[in-house]
Amino acid sequence: MELNTWNKSCHKYGVAVVNYDPIRPEFLSLSVGDVVHIIEEYGSGNTGWFRGHLLSNRNQVVSTGINNLIFGQMR
Repeated sequence: MELNTWNKSCHKYGVAVVNYDPIRPEFLSLSVGDVVHIIEEYGSGNTGWFRGHLLSNRNQVVSTGINNLIFGQMR
C-alpha cells in the first residue's frame, strides 16, 4: 500500500469508539457505536485516515482518523 495516496479497501469495517466533532466542514461527525464501511485508506499506523460511509446512511460519507475507530469484519 502506498502511504501518500488514497488506497481502496475491501471488506473493512470500523466502529466509532469516541464521539467525533468535525474540525473542518468536509468532515462529518461520528457517534459512539456508528458502524463505518471503510472504502479507502490513507497513511498507516497512528497517522492513518479512512474514508467510508455510515452503514445507517450510505449517503453520509465520512473521513476520520484511525484513533476514532476499532476494526473488525462483519459477516
